[in-house]
Amino acid sequence: MTDRIKQMAEEAGIDLDPHGGIHRAYTEHLAKFAALVAEDCADIVDNADTPDCGGWTAGGISDTIRARYGIKG
Repeated sequence: MTDRIKQMAEEAGIDLDPHGGIHRAYTEHLAKFAALVAEDCADIVDNADTPDCGGWTAGGISDTIRARYGIKG
């Protein structure tokens, strides 16, 4: 698991053990979940030239990603 995934887990309120790692039972699942989210976002970027993403603008792509996950920008 990457340091970035650990950081995001902490920001999300996931309890880390005293040694700074996520409980072993959750590590694999969390890493897999993060990979699925990253792949979903990458798919949006790969298809950014579609009208749904507002063309190739950074704002259009980021707005599309936020909308997909119900995040208000």
